[in-house]
Amino acid sequence: MLHIFFTYYTIRFWINNNLEIVHSNPAWFIPIVGNLIVPIAGVGFVDNAILIFYFSIGMFFWIILFSIILNRIIFHNPFAAKFMPTMFILIAPPAIGFISYIKLTGNLDFFAQILFSLALFFTILVAFMYKNFVKIKFFISWWAFTFPLAAVTLSSILMYELTKKDFYMFLSYTLAMITTLIVILVAVATIKHMAKKEICIME
Repeated sequence: MLHIFFTYYTIRFWINNNLEIVHSNPAWFIPIVGNLIVPIAGVGFVDNAILIFYFSIGMFFWIILFSIILNRIIFHNPFAAKFMPTMFILIAPPAIGFISYIKLTGNLDFFAQILFSLALFFTILVAFMYKNFVKIKFFISWWAFTFPLAAVTLSSILMYELTKKDFYMFLSYTLAMITTLIVILVAVATIKHMAKKEICIME
């Protein structure tokens, strides 16, 4: 219930304020698409109709926001360095959506495979853009590297459990190792900058 409150609050904020396309970035997915997480945790505890309600909101606004953010990325100035890590958040909606859909339906059907394929596509995309990320100095937004990778790792593990194909097992192990390494690097960098009192300071 708390998350749906933040969803309505966020949408109201967007409606009532004069926002411009350059204000958008993939972090906008978080308050809306977070609704996709509810069915993952709620199956077996909450009525299916309620879980579908949350799933529908998440999927609908993922499509809408993706169109807006793609427009921002292609036709406007590049993101500032501190927002570049949010590009990884493009992975999260289809990855989480895949897990959520499987939890709701129990079926690895055509739509489920589309969601997983999109998660994999965006994972490869950000890997292809690695030069854009390695030169970025530390910002707290580095944490945006972590949870989308965790989401696609869990999606790959679930895909392997459903298909038993060796490719997905290899993919799961590879993503798990990469995700673990990145989480450690980001955590160490965060602690280091906290010690220097360089976290959450005015620019």
